[in-house]
Amino acid sequence: MSVQVEMDNDMETKATREHVEQALAEIRITLNAVGRDVEMVGIEDGVVQLRLKGACGGDVNIENCEGCPMSLLTVKEDVQRAIIKAVPDVKEVVLV
Repeated sequence: MSVQVEMDNDMETKATREHVEQALAEIRITLNAVGRDVEMVGIEDGVVQLRLKGACGGDVNIENCEGCPMSLLTVKEDVQRAIIKAVPDVKEVVLV
């Protein structure tokens, strides 16, 4: 791979990261209202890796979400929808 192609890929990744962060900032308002937050861990090949934080304490997982008003799957789907709408290059959002 040439240096120019690598630089172009780095700039594209940086732009994608910035757009994803903007989308997360918008949905973070809703998440924070119910005691949750989201952190981008990384982006690779159009897949955004996120870590959700919850009001139940620590990282969000299925056990922490039982009985909560917004289930883990609903939160993930809402976040994924917002990111893909804002950044069409993103193929998928995964929780890590």
